[in-house]
Amino acid sequence: MRKRLVAFEIASFSCFVFSGFLAKTVKIYLYIYKKHDDLPDSAAKNPQRQWKSLVGFYLSIYGTIAGCLLLLLAMVNVVQIKLGRLSCNGDFTVSTVSVMVGTIGLSLLIYFTAVTYGLLFTGKNALYQGKAAETSKGVPVEVR
Repeated sequence: MRKRLVAFEIASFSCFVFSGFLAKTVKIYLYIYKKHDDLPDSAAKNPQRQWKSLVGFYLSIYGTIAGCLLLLLAMVNVVQIKLGRLSCNGDFTVSTVSVMVGTIGLSLLIYFTAVTYGLLFTGKNALYQGKAAETSKGVPVEVR
C-alpha cells in the first residue's frame, strides 16, 4: 500500500507538471501569433490556430483532472494507512473516503464545466468578432 501511495503521488505530480507546461506553451503560442499578425482578432481569422490552442487547453485541463484524481487515490491510501483498510469497512475510513471522493469529484465536475463553457464562449465570441470585422469592409466595428 505504501508503494502505491508513492506511485500515485509521483504520477500526480507528473500530471500537474505536464498540465502547467502545456498551459504555458499555449499561452506563449497565442502571444507569438498575436504579435505576429499584429491583429487583436487573429484567432478568429485563422480557425486552425484557434483549434490548436483549444486542443492545448483541453489537454491541459485533462492533465489537471488526471493529477487531481491520482492525488485523490494517494490520499485514499493515506487514509487506509492511518485509519484502516476500506475492505474492513471501518466507519471512520469509509466516511472519510466518501466525503473526500464526493467533495473532490464535485469540484472537478464544476471545474471542467466552467472551463469548457469559458473556452467555448470565448471561441464563439472571437469567431463572431471576426465575422463582424469582415462584413464592415475594412472599417473596424465595435462588437459587444
